[in-house]
Amino acid sequence: MRKIIFLRFQFRALLCLFTVLTSGIFALNSCVKMNRQPLEKRYYNLEVPRTQELNEPLLNAVVRVQRLQISPRFSGREMVYKTGDSIYEADFYNLFFITPSDMLTQDLREWMQESKLFSNAVDPSSLVRTSFSLEGIVNEFYGDFTKENGEAVVEMQFFLIDNTYAVKKLIFSGSYKKYVSIDNKSAISLIKGFNQAVTDVFIQLEADLRKQAEEIVKTHAHN
Repeated sequence: MRKIIFLRFQFRALLCLFTVLTSGIFALNSCVKMNRQPLEKRYYNLEVPRTQELNEPLLNAVVRVQRLQISPRFSGREMVYKTGDSIYEADFYNLFFITPSDMLTQDLREWMQESKLFSNAVDPSSLVRTSFSLEGIVNEFYGDFTKENGEAVVEMQFFLIDNTYAVKKLIFSGSYKKYVSIDNKSAISLIKGFNQAVTDVFIQLEADLRKQAEEIVKTHAHN
């Protein structure tokens, strides 16, 4: 009988010791988790300034810059890297401040306003009556990290529509693809590459639209 009581006492002591040790481990883990610093997210914005200035608008007309559509593969705020054949990765710790579609649309509208191709460039929410609409699609917008140092890849397609016809008429379309080498495979270097690639696209788009606008001016002059 005494032996049984002793064994029960010994079992209870071991059980208490196990409980204390387990509680200590959980408490230690909790402390470690609480003291652990979360990974910091960084937010980036595109900067696509237009430096050249022109005085008078080429066309006395308003253009509506529609919201740019973007491939679902690159529509999120996370930066996207190509790391292998048909392999793409999203970076959840380096993000755009707003979605690429909103950023690029705003940059394009400001660029068109400053280009003086039209008297004014307005956004889709404007109630102003417009003579033209500029639409665009972003097919590619990623960092190609399969290259030695990496490069920014941007591909965009644009359409200029004349709204003055009873049935709206497509008068211009153009596709542009740019590859810009970057210093290293980092988010900040990729942003600089994006800035340059988008700037190059907008410069070429403006040059092509200027030719189209000059043709419109000539046609109206003859009429």
